[in-house]
Amino acid sequence: LSAQSCAGDYLEGKVITPLSYVSGKKLKNVELSHTKFHISAIDGKDYEVSVDNIFANDYSASTVPYSLKNRLQKGTNVKLCGEKYSDGSGIHWVHTECPKNNNVEGFVIVNGTNLTASKQYCYIFG
Repeated sequence: LSAQSCAGDYLEGKVITPLSYVSGKKLKNVELSHTKFHISAIDGKDYEVSVDNIFANDYSASTVPYSLKNRLQKGTNVKLCGEKYSDGSGIHWVHTECPKNNNVEGFVIVNGTNLTASKQYCYIFG
């Protein structure tokens, strides 16, 4: 996956902050938590990144998923596809499209691996 395959906003850069867990509301009794961090992008700007934890293969309701914690460390190069915040300061929706045709088919790619492609919890949006 690359900039060419991104139908939304594409950012690429290095992780510059530790990851933080942010709790969220529940939908059908599933915690909609997020992992947040910042990148220094190749366009020279810094951006906040908000990742919906339920799209990680190892979703955890109460902490940053291990797959994100393990692969998104400071200095890691990351490719992101999603939707920029309305003020341009960050990006979200960086995950698989769920339900289909609802949003951009986003991604968080590290070393060729998409960390947000799980569709295990798509049923909560139906």
